Amino acid sequence: MNVPAIRDRCCNVAASISRMSLLVYLLSAITLSAAFAAERGRPMVVGGTLKTDTGQIIRSGASVMVAGSARDATNPAVWDAARALGLNTMRVGVKTTNAGKIVAQQLSVIDQVVEIARARRMYVMLLFGNAPPGEFASDVVHRDNAIAFWKAAAPRYAKKANVFYELVNEPEKWGNVVNWIGPAPNNAPTRVFQWIRQVYDVTRAGAPDTVILLPSVANLQSYNGARRYVDILKTFEQMGPVDWSKTVWSFHYYNGTFALGVNNNSAKDGGRAALSYIKARYPIFCTETNWWMESPRSVLINGLEALEDVQVGWTLLRRPNQTAPEASPSMEEKLTAMRKAGRVIPVE
Repeated sequence: MNVPAIRDRCCNVAASISRMSLLVYLLSAITLSAAFAAERGRPMVVGGTLKTDTGQIIRSGASVMVAGSARDATNPAVWDAARALGLNTMRVGVKTTNAGKIVAQQLSVIDQVVEIARARRMYVMLLFGNAPPGEFASDVVHRDNAIAFWKAAAPRYAKKANVFYELVNEPEKWGNVVNWIGPAPNNAPTRVFQWIRQVYDVTRAGAPDTVILLPSVANLQSYNGARRYVDILKTFEQMGPVDWSKTVWSFHYYNGTFALGVNNNSAKDGGRAALSYIKARYPIFCTETNWWMESPRSVLINGLEALEDVQVGWTLLRRPNQTAPEASPSMEEKLTAMRKAGRVIPVE
């Protein structure tokens, strides 16, 4: 028996097994690393605004969830185009009864949207937009529909780090302080505010760590300026517990916000001082703006620059490659020009 030869063969086999095990380990590590690299951390409230896990302000487009349509949020091309423009988020509006759907039907589609976004390192701003703008408080059914949706959706996506919630859209007409609280010093909450609080509590119970945006007011409007607007947020604190590290007051940047000053509603700085004033006290985020839907909004054509100046995250009411209604400049032209000017930083 050739003992040395047998020993050598055994050593070679052992070495081969060792190398194979190492290769398998390395391949597994690479696969795991790639998987983890694709995951975004939760958005964070930093310095009074909402930011990504890498410290960029949220910069969002907007889509809708309509299965089978090239414009919908289940189309990966929409997300690829958004990312290519430097956006890190898409606002995805969901309806149930107003779209002839039950909650369960929409959840299965939202699952697809969340996965498409996750694979592209994008955030989903999930909006329940069932009630027509301005009509949320007109009928208790709107509140009940919102509660039913968030009871199901909030816990379902609570562990998804790339998803955050926008409770409702434009619940009243159209963002003035008097629609939210009564006269000082009591500042009693109105019915719409009480109902928003109820929806918030249900959503927060289902998703303790998810960022929640409320209430997407159509404007920040106050005859007495931003100082009076802050009273709304103080009232919200008095209505129940609120963690402002995970809760953000959201608004639309339309003409009322554009003219808001610290002490008046006739500012000439595009709302910059007023937004800075509120942001220093409570976190804020713009969930909608555009310069093309109505002729008075043409003054908002440089609204994104104003929001960038004060480092408040923003949402442009448009998806990539959208052609109607016509916008001049287009979304692509505007964001490309801003990037060339160093305004919009790439998504990462």
